[in-house]
Amino acid sequence: MPIPQSAQHQLWVVQATIDSLVESTLLQSFTTGIYALLFLQAIGPSVKQKKRIVSGTLSTLFVVIVINLAAAWSTCRSVVVVHDTSRESMAQDLFTGPESTMQKVAYGTLAISVIIADTFMVWRCYMLWQTKLILAVYGLVLVGEIIILPIFLVLHITLGSRFGFLDLYFILSLCTTITTSGLIIYRIVDVSSRGNNDISRYHYTIKILVESGLLYTAVILICGVTHLMLDFGVVTPGVIQAVQDFDAILVPVTGIAPTLIASRNATKREEKREKENRSTSQMISQLNFHRDESRADRSQSTQSENFETSQTTPGASRQWQWQARTV
Repeated sequence: MPIPQSAQHQLWVVQATIDSLVESTLLQSFTTGIYALLFLQAIGPSVKQKKRIVSGTLSTLFVVIVINLAAAWSTCRSVVVVHDTSRESMAQDLFTGPESTMQKVAYGTLAISVIIADTFMVWRCYMLWQTKLILAVYGLVLVGEIIILPIFLVLHITLGSRFGFLDLYFILSLCTTITTSGLIIYRIVDVSSRGNNDISRYHYTIKILVESGLLYTAVILICGVTHLMLDFGVVTPGVIQAVQDFDAILVPVTGIAPTLIASRNATKREEKREKENRSTSQMISQLNFHRDESRADRSQSTQSENFETSQTTPGASRQWQWQARTV
């Protein structure tokens, strides 16, 4: 956590940071559990419908988020259990200690999950608008995120005393999520206003929230605001707790938003397929019904013609009556 060095040795800052570290780890575990349930529900229809790219992306994102949770627990154990001799030793490990391998894993998996979530948002936006301009513009942004990631993890180059590559990384991600969410919402509202929108307002709102990934956009926006507050020296127990909590929530939310979008699309495809099957079966039933009707009409008309012929032809009528008596 980027707490200013002047405040790192104050007692209340150390205590608030350690408390928020434990609480945020538990919160991340709970949120990751919710995400795991959503993932298990969404991956089945995607595999069944043979959406290999979607299934592979969701599976990769799930593995990355689980690894991040393991890294978070390892960091928490290092501070609270391994270096628990005194509050000073815990603070030294938390603030000034050497960056461990698991901390690098935590940063790396967070960045990778953000890249995957941003890519999913761009893909969803492109599927709704069907224009290559979206791929061209957002493709450059995604390439920028991919280039910045190894620079941050390996070289640790900073752009100033208060601004680093990680801040630039999340600014690019924030711009991507806000603009793509806005375009998705506008497209949904525009298409719904021109069509027959027979769903309730509640389901309409849920549709917008799910398909636009607003949950992911809101969380990453709040994370950016809280980090800026710390960068500019606003250090309070509430801000420290908010930074830790929303950083912990951000990781599973990067998986929840794409999973909900994929699940929604899979459900829509399944509903469309069932509707087509029902319409096809109805057409076949109508064809069979009309065929039976035409057969009955032809049979009835044939009997009527035979009866009229027998009435208009006396010889034939007498012959018919003689045959009936003989039988």
